[in-house]
Amino acid sequence: MRVLSGRYELLGPLGRGGMGTIYRARDRELARLVAVKMLPDDLLDRPESRKRFQREARTAAGLNHPNITMVFDMGRDGDGEQGQPYLVMEFVDGHNLSRVLAGGPVAPAWAAAIVAQVLEALEHSHGRGVVHRDVKPSNIMVTGRGPNPRVKVLDFGIAKMMGQNATRLTATGVAVGTPSYLAPEQAEAREVDARTDLYSTGCVLYEMLTGRPPFVADHPSAVLIQHLTRPPAPPSELVPDLPPGWDAVVLRALAKKPSDRFADAPAMREEILALAARRPAAPPATRHDIAAPQDGRTARLPREHPL
Repeated sequence: MRVLSGRYELLGPLGRGGMGTIYRARDRELARLVAVKMLPDDLLDRPESRKRFQREARTAAGLNHPNITMVFDMGRDGDGEQGQPYLVMEFVDGHNLSRVLAGGPVAPAWAAAIVAQVLEALEHSHGRGVVHRDVKPSNIMVTGRGPNPRVKVLDFGIAKMMGQNATRLTATGVAVGTPSYLAPEQAEAREVDARTDLYSTGCVLYEMLTGRPPFVADHPSAVLIQHLTRPPAPPSELVPDLPPGWDAVVLRALAKKPSDRFADAPAMREEILALAARRPAAPPATRHDIAAPQDGRTARLPREHPL
C-alpha cells in the first residue's frame, strides 16, 4: 500500500478530476479520511504541468467556504523537486449529483436547495476572482437526506483567475470544461467571468428539473454547436406540470450572451429561492404528464427527496 511522505495512506481511487487522479486516503497523523489528488505519471516530466498543479492547488487553498471542499496540505512524494506533487483535501462522504440524476429528474424544491448552495460556493469564489469553469453534476457532492441536503462543490482544478488571458484549449482543440455544461464563450475559447459559471449552473438546474441536459447529441462537437447557436427548449416542454416561473429563471441563466444572464450568483440564487418558496399547490405528476425526452430515454417522475 502506497504511503505519501510517510503520512497519507492511499486506500483506493475515487476518480479523475482537473489535472489529476483523486484517491481516498487515510491521514496517519490525524487518524482521519482525506481525499488526495495526485499529478498523473504521464505529466510528471512536464514542467508546465507541475507549475499548473501547484498554481491551482494554491488557488483552491485560498477558498474557505462550507460549500467548497477544504484544502489541508500540499506536498511531493519522492525526491525533492522531482517528487510527485499531491494535494490533500477534505473527504466528502456523500452522493455524487450525477449518480443521483441517473435516477431521473428531481422536484423543483429539492433542485432549488442544491443549486442555491452551489451558487453560495460560487459567490465566494467569484468574490476572490476565481471562476470554476467546470460546474457539472459530477463536481457536486450531496450529503444528508430528506428536504435539507448539504452541498460541497468539488474540483477547482481548472479554475481560472478572472482577468487572465482567454480560456485555454486542450490539445484536441476542445475548450476547457465539459461539453454538456459549457458556456458559449468557453466553447469559442473567449474570455470567461462569473457569468460563465452561472450558465453551467443553469445547465445543471435544467437537468435536475427535466432529467437531461439542455442539449444532447451523439458527438461533443455537436453539443458545443448547440450551445452556440440553438435556444434550449423550455423545461416545461419536457415537464408540463413544472410550476410557473422556472422556465424564465433557467432560460435567463442559459442566455447566449453573458450580459443577458443574471448579473451574479446572489441574483440567481435569490430568484431560485423565491420560486421555491412559492411552492404552488398542484396535483402530483402522473406518467402521462411528463413529456418524453427527445434523446429517446424513458421519461421518469420528478422525485421529491431523491436521497
